[in-house]
Amino acid sequence: MSHELRTPLTSISGYVELLAEEDAGELTVQQHGMLEVIQRNTGRLRSLVEDVITLSRIERGVTKAHHSAVAIHALIARVTEELSPLADDNAIQLEIDNGPEAAIVLGDQGSLDRAVINILSNAIKFSRPGGVVSIRARLDQDAGRAVITCQDHGIGIPAHDLADLFTRFFRASNATDQAIPGTGLGLSIAKQIVEDHHGGQLRLSSVEAKGTTVVIDLPLYEPAQIAGAGWNDSESDDVFDIRT
Repeated sequence: MSHELRTPLTSISGYVELLAEEDAGELTVQQHGMLEVIQRNTGRLRSLVEDVITLSRIERGVTKAHHSAVAIHALIARVTEELSPLADDNAIQLEIDNGPEAAIVLGDQGSLDRAVINILSNAIKFSRPGGVVSIRARLDQDAGRAVITCQDHGIGIPAHDLADLFTRFFRASNATDQAIPGTGLGLSIAKQIVEDHHGGQLRLSSVEAKGTTVVIDLPLYEPAQIAGAGWNDSESDDVFDIRT
C-alpha cells in the first residue's frame, strides 16, 4: 500500500518538474503559475501520505529490532535539505546548527526523521514571509541527552488551545481562522515517536502572535543498550526508513 500511494505522487512530481523546466516546450506565465499550484498541492499530499503511513506504523507498534545508532547532526542535515525548498517557497530563512557529532541516539532513523520533519515544517508553515526559523541541536553530556530545538516567530498558538495540541486532528483556532492548510496529525505523531518509541520528551511553548518553540529531548546512545539484545548496531543509514 505504501508503494501504491507513493508511486503516483513520484510520477506527478517528475512530470511537473519536466514541464516547469520547459523540456516539453515553452510555457506562458499563466501556465507556470498553474504548475506551481500543482507542485504545492503535490507536496501537501505527499506529506499527508507520509503522516498516514507513519500513523499506521505507530498503531502496529515499532519494534526495537529496527533501532540503531542515529547521528543527530546527520538527521538535521537530512531534514533541512528536504525542507529547504518549502522554506524558499515561503520566503523563510533557516538558521541551522547541526550540533556536535557526538550527539548520537538509539532509534529508528526513518521515524525520527519524520518527527523532526513534522516539527520543522510546522514552524515554516506558520511563519510569516521574511521570517526566520531556527533549528539547533546540542549535547547535554552531564544529563546524557541530545536536544533538538526548533523555534519560529510566527503566528503562535492561542493559550486556550495549548492543552489540546497533541490530540489527533486538533488544529489551533488561529490556524483554521487563517485557512492555513493542515491535518492536525503532525504534532501528535511527533510526540508518539519521541516519547512512546524512543524514551524521550517533546515539549512545546508558544505565545500567540509571537511564535513557538518545540524541544525534542532524547537519551544518548549507550552501547550497553543493545548489547545482547539482538538489535541492529549498524550505521544509521542501514536502518529501516519509512519513506523508502
